[in-house]
Amino acid sequence: MLNEDLVIEIYEPQTGSVGSGYLISEDTVLTARHIVEGALPDDGPLAPPPLENWKERLEGLARDRPHCRIRQLRRGGQADFVDAVVVWWSPQFDVALLVVTETTRKRHILLDGPASRSSPTWADVTGTDPVEVTAVGFPDSDVDGRVRESRQIKGFVTPLSGVKSDRWVVQIEGGARLARPGGCSVWAGMSGAALFADGLFIGIIESDKAPGHPEGRELWALPARAFADDPHLVAWVRLRSNAWLRSSADPGDTQRMLRQIVDANQRLPVLDDTSTSKIAQALAALQHARDDRTVTRRAVGRVLAMMLSKGVLHDDLYFEMWRAVFYSLRELRTALTEAYTELVVTGPEPVRAAVDAMLTTVRGYLGRHEASFERHAAEVTGTWMQVQDSWPGLPRASLELLAVRETLDALIYPLNQYAENGETDASRFTPPGLNRRNPLAPSSSYLRLPVGDAASGTPLVSMTVLATALESEPPSLCMAALEEIAQRAEQGDLPASRALLDLMSHQDDVLRTRAKSMLPRLPSEAAEARHVPLLIAAYDDPGDWACEFDRDLDFQLRQWMIDIWIREGWRTQVCVAALRLLTPWKAEPGVSAVFTRAVNDGWV
Repeated sequence: MLNEDLVIEIYEPQTGSVGSGYLISEDTVLTARHIVEGALPDDGPLAPPPLENWKERLEGLARDRPHCRIRQLRRGGQADFVDAVVVWWSPQFDVALLVVTETTRKRHILLDGPASRSSPTWADVTGTDPVEVTAVGFPDSDVDGRVRESRQIKGFVTPLSGVKSDRWVVQIEGGARLARPGGCSVWAGMSGAALFADGLFIGIIESDKAPGHPEGRELWALPARAFADDPHLVAWVRLRSNAWLRSSADPGDTQRMLRQIVDANQRLPVLDDTSTSKIAQALAALQHARDDRTVTRRAVGRVLAMMLSKGVLHDDLYFEMWRAVFYSLRELRTALTEAYTELVVTGPEPVRAAVDAMLTTVRGYLGRHEASFERHAAEVTGTWMQVQDSWPGLPRASLELLAVRETLDALIYPLNQYAENGETDASRFTPPGLNRRNPLAPSSSYLRLPVGDAASGTPLVSMTVLATALESEPPSLCMAALEEIAQRAEQGDLPASRALLDLMSHQDDVLRTRAKSMLPRLPSEAAEARHVPLLIAAYDDPGDWACEFDRDLDFQLRQWMIDIWIREGWRTQVCVAALRLLTPWKAEPGVSAVFTRAVNDGWV
């Protein structure tokens, strides 16, 4: 959410340009490119240096690049300026990134506060209804003598305005402002300010749409979707921070995730029917909540404080200790029970219904899986990891845990709109890596679990439904569909087997790798002509996924995962299976070359 400690004032001395910016990681500031045009180096944007060479590279930047001067917004006074240089900018869009190069004590004054170690979560506005937005900058209209005062604006983005130019049109609320002589904008200096909606970063203020307009109440902004996932920008931001992720929710549609969960479980159940019913009731209550939020805000504050104190589970499944999972969920169940008991008497209905849905979901999960795990743990011996890895219920419990996390996140998010600023941040409850561009990121640990073992065993749904679910949200629905398809394929179902083979060309790393791991279990007649290039590629490099999968893992951990797959016979199984499935095309030139290589490699 918008944090005053991260608001930055920018002065570019080469041209005298003044603007605004926002600190998005430990020492990187996002702003509009036209503000720092005079400080753009001739040799183009820089690639981020290795982290171990950061200090030396920082000294080189400070010595060789034109400086900008930036300072933090400070309550009650003026902060000191520090030096920064432009390291990245977009040639297509009006956006640039500065890195602080100051090495004196002033740098630590700016950057070492607790707020500076946070980072906004970026999002897109995908609906068509107006969305309330806010931004803080330093416009010319608020210059008083030598002091350029801050100005927070509030207004609305109307998503269907500015569509052809791919810009947000921000309608500013408030009284009319006097136009400046010569048609100059009263908002000059506001450019570069970060635009927020529902606590999520959605863009950068670029310009005044009509500088000479007598009221001056409309600004244009560059949507975050235009630049936020640029690989070079992401590399710079993540060089010193693990932040900068796309939100799993969109601003202006706080019930979207709840609708998706209810719809998903009606098509392909992951949660039990009681939990799904409670979530639907909470969705209806939130949609019809009264606008009088005083009582609701107090109740929400208590609930959110409780959720934060209990530390809702969000680690990667591979690193979970399942006894700790159940212990944490029991604590959460107790806290939710206490909150619900109070809310039954005091209300209000939206909060009561949301807490009831959380409680039902957590209680149902514990009832289905905790006793099973404890019985298993009492009957087997070994290390804690050996005990939990040999638990037959692990695949299904892992899949359902993803769904529980999604549900808690989806129920917290709409409540967050009632909370006072600073009480909580809904993104706290979102598993790391969960975003719409890569919706299966939290389920990466499924690569270590037997394919199909998490299938529900419910009456069969059509392949059409399963294929649609593979491209849908939430992530648990995608994984549930994949498990059902894999189970059918292992039983010899040809449509399911071919669907898995098709997935070897899918853009998502987890789906692609999961499909490849099923090759040894597919019937020999499963492949069709369209699968031949995919099978050849699988034979040529059966471990290629390891270079693509989970790019955020450090090198040693990624190498450790690769070694496990090699040690467990991954390469042998995939190569042999690919050759078996390619056999009907053995006489074709491209395929015959593969079999020739296989003879030399010792596979046949």
